Amino acid sequence: MLQRLEKSAYGIDAPGVVMYIFESNLNNDKSSADVARIFGLTKAEARLTLAIVNGTTATEYSSEHGISINTAYSQIKDILSKTGTRRQAELVKLVLEHSPSLERRKINIPIVAERRMQ
Repeated sequence: MLQRLEKSAYGIDAPGVVMYIFESNLNNDKSSADVARIFGLTKAEARLTLAIVNGTTATEYSSEHGISINTAYSQIKDILSKTGTRRQAELVKLVLEHSPSLERRKINIPIVAERRMQ
């Protein structure tokens, strides 16, 4: 997950971004059931949501699960509508923040400030 930083964040006098890396265990039925229950999704929508959270594209998902790309896009549209999100990045953030069964570990990466000379 990327987050834009304000100019004065972390004591660095320059705007930038920070990357959060989550290690998750998304391949279990409990996670899928929790996502379906929390966000009011069908089982198929919950599986696709977890795939998106795990970085799978719609094309990859449709190929792996034997569905058409149009079906995947239609399900993504329904998922975004049901969760009140407009972009897949917002969906990923929402799911990671609100799904208790997703095992995740936040890894802190040292910040390296690089100033560009003008």
